[in-house]
Amino acid sequence: MVFRSATGPRRTRRRTRGRAFLLGASLLLSSLWCAAAFAWGLKGHAMVGDIATQFLTPAATLAVADLLRDDLLADGKPSG
Repeated sequence: MVFRSATGPRRTRRRTRGRAFLLGASLLLSSLWCAAAFAWGLKGHAMVGDIATQFLTPAATLAVADLLRDDLLADGKPSG
């Protein structure tokens, strides 16, 4: 005995295409939303770094200073 879909193969294909479209649209919109996280710019990035620095232990502060010793900002000034 063969069971057949009550909706038929065409309707199933349409439903699959619709779901694929929704998935693609969702991924596109979520990637655009994530791009906004990079819109902080240099000032926002520096503010977050300054706030985070306040919560570092003395050992972590020395380790970060060592890591940033040769790091320069876009304007040529030391970042650390």
